[in-house]
Amino acid sequence: MPRIMLVDDDPNIHLIYQKQFEAEFAPGTYQLIHCDNGEEALAQLEQQPVELLLTDLHMPVMDGLQLLKKVRLSYPETLTLVVSGFDEMDNLRAAMNAGAFDFLTKPVDFADLALTVRRALEAHKERHQMVFEKSRAEAGLKRFAKTLDLSRNGLFLATPEGYQVIYANRGGLDMLGLSAEVALKTDLFGLLKGLSRSWLTEQLKALSSGRLPKAEFEWTPPGGPPIEGTLQFVQLGPKEGRFLINLLDISKRQAFKSQHQMLAKAVEQVGDLVLITDKEGHILYVNPAFEQTTGYSAAEVIGKTPSLLKSGRHSAEFYDEIWKTLLSGASWQGEFIDKKKNGKFFWAEATLSPVTDEKGEIQQFFSVSRDKTQERKVQAQMLQSQKMESIGTLAGGIAHEINNPIGFVYSNVNSLQGYLADFLGLLKLYHDLEVFIEPSDEKTKALLREIEARKKKIDLDFLISDLPGLVKDTLDGAERVKGIVSNLREFSHTGSGQMTRSDLNEGIKKTLRLLSNELKYKTDLHLDLGKLEPVLCYPQEINQVFLNLILNAIQAIEDHGKLTIRSSQDGDWAVIKIKDTGCGIAEENLPRLFEPFYTTKGVGQGTGLGLSVSYNIVKKHKGKILVESKLGIGTQFTVRLPLNPEKVEN
Repeated sequence: MPRIMLVDDDPNIHLIYQKQFEAEFAPGTYQLIHCDNGEEALAQLEQQPVELLLTDLHMPVMDGLQLLKKVRLSYPETLTLVVSGFDEMDNLRAAMNAGAFDFLTKPVDFADLALTVRRALEAHKERHQMVFEKSRAEAGLKRFAKTLDLSRNGLFLATPEGYQVIYANRGGLDMLGLSAEVALKTDLFGLLKGLSRSWLTEQLKALSSGRLPKAEFEWTPPGGPPIEGTLQFVQLGPKEGRFLINLLDISKRQAFKSQHQMLAKAVEQVGDLVLITDKEGHILYVNPAFEQTTGYSAAEVIGKTPSLLKSGRHSAEFYDEIWKTLLSGASWQGEFIDKKKNGKFFWAEATLSPVTDEKGEIQQFFSVSRDKTQERKVQAQMLQSQKMESIGTLAGGIAHEINNPIGFVYSNVNSLQGYLADFLGLLKLYHDLEVFIEPSDEKTKALLREIEARKKKIDLDFLISDLPGLVKDTLDGAERVKGIVSNLREFSHTGSGQMTRSDLNEGIKKTLRLLSNELKYKTDLHLDLGKLEPVLCYPQEINQVFLNLILNAIQAIEDHGKLTIRSSQDGDWAVIKIKDTGCGIAEENLPRLFEPFYTTKGVGQGTGLGLSVSYNIVKKHKGKILVESKLGIGTQFTVRLPLNPEKVEN
């Protein structure tokens, strides 16, 4: 029973051929052996040779041409039949030269295939070399001409003598805008008009002598598209050869190449971070913006996964959700925190998308992102500024509303203090008079007894001693409310007077003298005042800032600590740093530190307006107030003031 081996990497081909062979051949006519690639076929042949081998050309591991050559060398008794789709004439010639008995183009006509298989088996049985060679040549020439005409390329055949064109396929005629009659009346020099005649003559001679296997050229015919061409000399039989001209329209390729170059240039120059991975997530490409932002070079990240940028700020579920979205074929948009090579974090706004092939299968993933860290900082600063402006407006309104009633309360209590002094003086006179009265009638005696009883009941002595203290405490409270209202007015941009040139170092010294009693018991003061040019400012307001910051520093030191005050000049800016070794401020409290009424002190230890007022004063001077703090270590406030605020843009 003849053995037929089918070699193809497509399992569907095996199923189809099995059914068609069963339909075309009677049972017991043959034995069909299936192999997926060339190496598997050679292994089977080593076990037991076959009469006929059918093979595809394009396969993994070992292609069909390699298989044909090895079969011809090791198993010359085995006939080979090529069944493949032909886009390149090189493959046709190579298959014939490798000893193929015949070839068929896909999609195959199974009736034609069955006839060819029978003929091949008969040829194998007869072992007649002359008949075999003739049959192969005739069938080969017939199918070769048919394949040439169906090819998508432009194909021409010419004779070695005179280089006369003897065949032109439809693709070539359309490409050059020629009719068959005109093409078959010209030679290669007329066909390839515009190519150097001397170069073409030299190439044709080298090809026909075997000194050159192939000549390649690019050419644009008059009025035609750009063309990529090859010249070959094909041996069709023992004594018959032809020149084969293969022309390919490359206008689309050039347009695509131009677009690709333009796109690649844009990606290289764009400021966004571009990253491409394969379907397993391994990085294939990053653009220069990615390298500049992350600090990683392309060489460091190619082949790795984007996980090297993970910051640890997101959960595993967060990344799982991104992958779930991408693997579903959808794009993902959002923000996340990544980490640079130097360990610094940055916010990235990204769009991640899957890239699919014509079958809809994911082949790569494409990421475009941009660093939003600075933008988020600016937004946060703008929100904080707007918040402070809004609170300032509110504080101004509150101060105005409170100022009037507290004014007359303070005034009335102050008057009450005077009235009370007069009343108590008069009361004392009455008390002295009571001692000298000797009542003679019962009515006066009864009245004196009632006065004495009333004095004991209300504890007159206590009232006389306590009333002045109550009034004084009330005045102190009203005074404190007036101070709060004054601070609120400061916070709400109130203020008057003219700016003058002031020595900030002298202002610091005056403030320290004012707080000398607070300082001497609990702080070691380190003063490092550098040379400063006079600053154009409102001196009293700036001294208020120093007072608030230094007092805060003293109050932050619980038992005994160190207070350091430094001044220096940085170009056109005066820089004041006030640092303590106190309790420090928790990180979560820092963003709210300059809000009115916000305080980290205990109840009754502060109004929460000192830093708010300081912030507002510094801002009015177009300066900056910054804070650095670590819980349990201490805090440093830095005040930066322009030497001339009028020259600083808002």
